[in-house]
Amino acid sequence: MLFRKKSIQFLYFRELFYISSILLFLFMCPNLIYGQQKKFDSVFYNTAVNISGTDTQKALRIADSLYRKTPEKRNKLRALMLTADIYTKKGQINKAIEYALKANLLAEETNNYEWIARISGFLSTQYRSTGLKSAGKRFLSKGMNAAQKISDTNMAYLFLATAYQENAYYEMEDKAFQKAIESLKKADSLFKKLPENPTKYFMLATNAEMLGKNNFFDFNFNIAQKHYSEGLLYLEKASAEDSPLKGFIYDGLGKVFFSQKNYDKAHNYFLKAAAIAEKVDFTTLKTEVYQDLSNYYDLVKDMPNYKHYNKLYNIIVQSQIKENKQSADKIVSSINKEAQRSSKSKENYLYLLGFILFILSFTFILYVIHKKREKKKFQQILKLLKERNLQSNASEISKALSENKKLQTEEKQSTLMMSPAVEELLVDKLRKFELGNKFTNNSISLSSLSTLLETNSKYLSYVINLHKGKDFNSYINELRIFYIINKIENDTIYANYKISYLAQESGFSSHSKFSAVFKKVTGLPPTVFLEQYKSSKSKKN
Repeated sequence: MLFRKKSIQFLYFRELFYISSILLFLFMCPNLIYGQQKKFDSVFYNTAVNISGTDTQKALRIADSLYRKTPEKRNKLRALMLTADIYTKKGQINKAIEYALKANLLAEETNNYEWIARISGFLSTQYRSTGLKSAGKRFLSKGMNAAQKISDTNMAYLFLATAYQENAYYEMEDKAFQKAIESLKKADSLFKKLPENPTKYFMLATNAEMLGKNNFFDFNFNIAQKHYSEGLLYLEKASAEDSPLKGFIYDGLGKVFFSQKNYDKAHNYFLKAAAIAEKVDFTTLKTEVYQDLSNYYDLVKDMPNYKHYNKLYNIIVQSQIKENKQSADKIVSSINKEAQRSSKSKENYLYLLGFILFILSFTFILYVIHKKREKKKFQQILKLLKERNLQSNASEISKALSENKKLQTEEKQSTLMMSPAVEELLVDKLRKFELGNKFTNNSISLSSLSTLLETNSKYLSYVINLHKGKDFNSYINELRIFYIINKIENDTIYANYKISYLAQESGFSSHSKFSAVFKKVTGLPPTVFLEQYKSSKSKKN
């Protein structure tokens, strides 16, 4: 199918010019209108959304003014990327890359991972479009790594999803359309996790357009039509019906109907797309529409219109080939200069590398020592647990640990608070209490336990202090910790439970309280204990 083959040749290189630019530095700016810097944000938004689509020269002047007048580095970043976006729309890739690289330097100076991710995605697209796939993939990988470091979950979803979209374009260039569709499905699931706002639906619209395109290339025309139609609905929800993306969707629907030999409908959608392309003066969209209209007029033997649109198409393509060559030459020149600078700095790099290796080696040694100490503590805990009688309880461990303190205390007792018989009876009741698990009730208190043991709080507190060597809260908490350790040791499934569940199971009111007491009693955080436990089990198996 000649129509489809020609479409594939040029669609790869162009569509994401629009998508990456708008997605990565317009909608993702967190303070569009209501931030502290209202005036800058308002002018920026109006230029990016409205002016850049109708008057690119005016938009460039405003972007330059924003850059020069703002003292804030973050705002300078935005202004530079706005300029890069406008040059992309004009088809001047070389200039777009130039401004994006300036912005990239600013982002790296400030360790702004959000902007590093945005700019890397943008540069990946531009390098890919000029045929420098290895450079493009390098920036794509850089963007995905930066996205992993973004603290805001929604932002991270957003950047990772757009990275999956960019990866889909690499798959498309290799004609691996099913792999591209899989990447886009991953992007779709991430976009759907975003909060309800225009950004979410604009993202979903771009993804629907790309899914439509890939299914079209894979001859799934009905599925393609479904995705294109969804894209129009998403644009409506995003209040972005005047977006150039709508032109791409119309063009995609035209291709579908053309392939299904519904030429009247195809012609109608191509004309709708052409109207948008000419209104916004968007080179990428013009390339697509002029190509498709020339294919249509060639088929219906309308030679005047065929010659007209074919001529327009060829003029743009030749201009883009020239621009791509200039961009590629400049990039290669830049790489060569960087290589020369690197050669001069080789000695410094070697010194730096040696220092880094020393630090890493020292850190590794400290890590090994730390792990050995953790392992030793873990083994001590298990040894302590195994020393008790299987029918005894955690309190006997506590009793053994505090034996010396107890003896010293008893020697110093000059007066008795209660008769020895009452004291012995109360100690026996405590032992029976320890055999059960009522201490895992998180509402247990000194008074409630006193009632349960048929004594008073004063006597109970005295006996716990004397015979257990600790206050009531420490006594109960220690019982709970050894209770859960015993559970883990006797039932391996407990080692796979979350800390919050173990905390609840042993009677603690919160994850943090459990973790603090666990470390106080055992000397290890619960996560480290479980890690050591699993490690010891795997070695035995």
